[in-house]
Amino acid sequence: MFIKRIKLKILNLMSNKISLIKKGLLNLINNIDAGNTNLTEEESDELINILNTFNKGNTTVSKAYACERILHITNNQFKYLLAKGVIPSGRKEYGFKELRWKREDFNDAIEYLKKK
Repeated sequence: MFIKRIKLKILNLMSNKISLIKKGLLNLINNIDAGNTNLTEEESDELINILNTFNKGNTTVSKAYACERILHITNNQFKYLLAKGVIPSGRKEYGFKELRWKREDFNDAIEYLKKK
């Protein structure tokens, strides 16, 4: 009996959160349709990445994107961190010519760059 009540409470909480997510997304869609969005390009990119992650699982990024948007470093600095082992080797992904990385692959590099 106790476990059934806990399960029911958990389901209600999840349902409430899903309703909030749905309302927020619908509000965003309505604002986009009305031309009332004040999202910067960086915020738009982040929102796209979040939505892609939920819809497709982990998304991957190119070296250029990682340098410019995630790590804020030059191509040469990226190569240095890659050679040093701070950044793992990229992976080939179907449909892309260049190597790709998961966003989590850069966690160590972000910490390394913060220490410098």
